[in-house]
Amino acid sequence: MKDVQGAGVQTTKHARKRAEQRFDIPYKQTARWLRQKFEHATYITDMIDDSGNIARLFVSSGVLLAVDKDVDRIITVMTPNWTGETRTRMRKFARQEITKEQTKERRRLNAITRLQAEIEIEIGELRLRLLKTRSLPKKLAIQGRIKALKMRLDELPQEEHVIKRKRVSAVKSLARVW
Repeated sequence: MKDVQGAGVQTTKHARKRAEQRFDIPYKQTARWLRQKFEHATYITDMIDDSGNIARLFVSSGVLLAVDKDVDRIITVMTPNWTGETRTRMRKFARQEITKEQTKERRRLNAITRLQAEIEIEIGELRLRLLKTRSLPKKLAIQGRIKALKMRLDELPQEEHVIKRKRVSAVKSLARVW
């Protein structure tokens, strides 16, 4: 839902002052910084300030921008604040998502372990058939299949690693709520 243009946005003195105070941006650079934030911002909702004025609320990289309802003018800039209830709900959500990721990982790793066992059984059966077979073309076919299965077995540890890394990256992003 990105429907903003950063170049045409105006900034108020109040917004520039707040950017300087809250984000340590030198005052001379605040207008450009605010425009850049607005250019990459995503619309969240409309909001009402303490005086009853309606503004549009945008977010960009952890920065909240209050923008005039009628014109693209940044009124103020804020940091998101977490209330106790919001933090509790977000942590609960994060725990649930982490549990889901752990469950997915466990299922995928079990599937890989099961596949590994099935491949090893098939290799054993093929070796037995190889000992019993006299035909050279059949022996070559069986040896080819054994070789292919061994190659697949060699790929499985890398797949396990990828699955584990997916969970780790998901958990890292969810850990941000703590």
